[in-house]
Amino acid sequence: MEGIFPVAKTIDVAGVRSPVKLTGQAIRKAMMIKFYQIASYCDSAQSPEHVDALASANCPKQLVLTMIRDVPQSILQRSFKEAFAKNDPEGKFAAESKTMLDHMLIAPLCEGETVQITHLPDQGVACSVRGGEPIVVKNLDFAKVVWNVYMGPNGVCKELRRGLGEMLAAAK
Repeated sequence: MEGIFPVAKTIDVAGVRSPVKLTGQAIRKAMMIKFYQIASYCDSAQSPEHVDALASANCPKQLVLTMIRDVPQSILQRSFKEAFAKNDPEGKFAAESKTMLDHMLIAPLCEGETVQITHLPDQGVACSVRGGEPIVVKNLDFAKVVWNVYMGPNGVCKELRRGLGEMLAAAK
């Protein structure tokens, strides 16, 4: 898949600049409709060898979602809620997921707009929408749930899981 994402870049992780490399990219589709492209980045010095290890790695990493089309808030809200529920079946992180979703979906996400989800080692996760000020959820266990939404065994789809880890060997 030819993507729109750079192979290497530098991200801000809690005020520290961290070089990361692309571990893979994919397109989120549902019912044959393309919604967004997603890329995964990880600190090249700590890059794991497989996608399960990447999902649980406590190192600088980032997910970047770029919308392919305008998507109604109601569809995104339902999709993300279902994904969080599959990866947090006991609802331990209901407050954290609501905080993150409320921030992400304060307005409809339109074609070309981005969402960046950044893992903050030993802290939690930061979420920035349209390049705006990020919201930080300080809960490391919740951060694992977020990454499992895309890379875990109960992720949104196998194609994303496979795509987001396809370049792990090259990221080392």
